[in-house]
Amino acid sequence: MTDAELTAHLTDLKDAVAAQTAGLMKLLGILALHGEMLKQILAAVTAEAEGDSPLVEMLRQLVTAVQANGEALHRIEGVIVRRPLPSC
Repeated sequence: MTDAELTAHLTDLKDAVAAQTAGLMKLLGILALHGEMLKQILAAVTAEAEGDSPLVEMLRQLVTAVQANGEALHRIEGVIVRRPLPSC
């Protein structure tokens, strides 16, 4: 393998790691949001009933966040699958 080929492979690897890191950072943010929403749902479910419960709206937000999470994972998977492994 020539120096130019090795440099190209290293650049590709750096780009792949950067893309995966960015995707994982987004995923961590989404998971933190899910945790916060689950805490709110738990509080709403276990609280004494005082008028309208915000549970329905929280569940809607949770569904939206889970869908966004799935879409993000699908995009990350697509980036990973499209990257050819370097041949040594």
